[in-house]
Amino acid sequence: TFPFPGWNEGINTAGPLAWLISTAFRRLPANPEHRFDIVPVDHVARGMLILSAAALEGRAPRVAQLASGDVHPLTFGRTIELTGLGLRRYVRKGGGTDLERTWFRHLDPVPGDRGWVLPANLRRLLPGTREKLDEARADDRLPAALRDLAEDLGKRLGRLAGDVERIEDMLELYRPFIHDHDWCFATGATRALNADLPPSEADLAFDVTELCWRTYWVDVEYPGLMTFCIPILRGQTAPLDPPTAHPLRLVRSDRVASK
Repeated sequence: TFPFPGWNEGINTAGPLAWLISTAFRRLPANPEHRFDIVPVDHVARGMLILSAAALEGRAPRVAQLASGDVHPLTFGRTIELTGLGLRRYVRKGGGTDLERTWFRHLDPVPGDRGWVLPANLRRLLPGTREKLDEARADDRLPAALRDLAEDLGKRLGRLAGDVERIEDMLELYRPFIHDHDWCFATGATRALNADLPPSEADLAFDVTELCWRTYWVDVEYPGLMTFCIPILRGQTAPLDPPTAHPLRLVRSDRVASK
């Protein structure tokens, strides 16, 4: 099981999508009816445990999957809605800048059509605007203050164009999973092993139907992403996992024998 609620290691599918919704972009190119297959790590641990036990006894299925979409689906539409809810809770607690707090309180994220990040009219304006700013920066007839302003605006537009390009590359990578196809992984073979568990081990069953997606996403997943994943995507440093004391301690066998 994970050491604490919200523990997250590295970059997964949820991280970049939550990061994008946590920026000024309010439309995520995703099919709202398609499944977003989320499996909390402790449920993965349960599933792997009962599958490993079955393998040791020679009764493991040839193919077994750990998923949630076949019996307890979370759609992309609902995920985007819950991410917006988690973001509003984050800014209510003082997160983000004043502008971001105003922006996020009044504009909810929504699923949109594939293939666009900026509206087409703004996209067409970017190259021409940067060209005009470059001309102004090189025009010695303009006051130095205006040339400096043109240079600063040109750099900002350049960064914006770079950000848009990176976001579009990311969305193109995820497009088959969030827009084009509705992936559904069958977990019947794994769940069938639950019936073999004695009552004393019922807590080890692989059962994702017990999850409340609103509670899990808003209270656990999104805060974990904001702490351990999204800072990395922003080029920042994520905090290290806090040390935990394990309840079991290994001792030398000779010490055990001497007691």
